[in-house]
Amino acid sequence: MHETTYRDDDVRELIERRFVPILVNADDRPDVADRYGFGGWPTTAFLTPDGRVLGGQTFTGPAEMVALLERVADAFANRRDELMAPALPGGGGTPARSSPGSAESIDPTVEPWLKAHLLDVYDPDYGGFGRSSKRIQEAPLLVSLGHRGSSAPIPSSRSTVDEELRSLAAHTLTCAGSSELWDEVDGGLF
Repeated sequence: MHETTYRDDDVRELIERRFVPILVNADDRPDVADRYGFGGWPTTAFLTPDGRVLGGQTFTGPAEMVALLERVADAFANRRDELMAPALPGGGGTPARSSPGSAESIDPTVEPWLKAHLLDVYDPDYGGFGRSSKRIQEAPLLVSLGHRGSSAPIPSSRSTVDEELRSLAAHTLTCAGSSELWDEVDGGLF
């Protein structure tokens, strides 16, 4: 992307005018890479001034990056107060992170949004989430199977796991298990 996307005049102009760019070498800062990575490199992550993730993706060509930059910048400009509100609980904003297995309740607006988002980014051909190179992502799979963190079921008015989301997880795991990602000698996925 250094040689193509970020050398494009339109991309550079938009970044200089509407963003505060920060370049991080994932090898030098694995802590930053773990927190803000989107499953592959290079990753472009969009953050609020206080470090909350607005979105992002892996490799993006110049034309797609121009459209993405405009969407993110416009969304932030139009919804800044909402996006900068204190993290839940206590007044909106993005959901607060809780420790795995905690019994905290989840804001009722989060589940429908999360389901819509997972359905939108799901890859029906190869499984997984996102359209570019990807890896097995534990969190979306656990949510799709009706869990939060690693063990506690999501508190919900639903009495059963959402079957539409469960099918995403099942398809993803079937695709991964029958692909070249599966290690036939030692088990597990590359």
